[in-house]
Amino acid sequence: MHGLSFVTGPDRREGSPQNIRPERDMTELDSDSPITEDEIASFWRRIIGFLADQAFIVIITLLLAQLLGIEIAEDGTLRLTVGLLITRAGASAVYYIAFTMSRGQTPGKMLVRTRVVMERTGQIPGIGPSALRWAVPGIPESLPGISIIGLFARAWSLVDYRNRGLHDKAAKTIVVRLDRLTEEPHPEPAEEESGGGHPA
Repeated sequence: MHGLSFVTGPDRREGSPQNIRPERDMTELDSDSPITEDEIASFWRRIIGFLADQAFIVIITLLLAQLLGIEIAEDGTLRLTVGLLITRAGASAVYYIAFTMSRGQTPGKMLVRTRVVMERTGQIPGIGPSALRWAVPGIPESLPGISIIGLFARAWSLVDYRNRGLHDKAAKTIVVRLDRLTEEPHPEPAEEESGGGHPA
């Protein structure tokens, strides 16, 4: 039968209807992943954590803008906008990359008890995957006119059967629930960051 794959077990008959799954639902990376469907964080849990992180980033941005002397002037509206955009982009990058590579959790994820891990190993991402995971939605979100691309990358988790956004797919990460994890993740080994251990 074309376009279908058969999943069989010791007590299952190959080709029985309950064992047929579309190929799009099981990639080579998925089959190698130690992360079970029970451990994957839901979209709504993720969105609550994301909104909390955005609130923290706004606060950090405003504090940095005040420290850097970015203020409204009579002729400085455009300069203020550009200054705030740059400040927010820098704050967002440092915030997400540093927290993700150090513990797999931003403060928002700590609140909802989720964590970012490498999908194939279950380990905390290193700097490479953490930076890529931020950049896919983060760069577009920082630029006026194309911020919708960043939102689209995040919203992709609504249609992905493992709740992965496009930034997760690019970085080969997945978001899991801490209360469902069977093993505590550890930082990703350096060789994994180069992508040498991942399929192309």
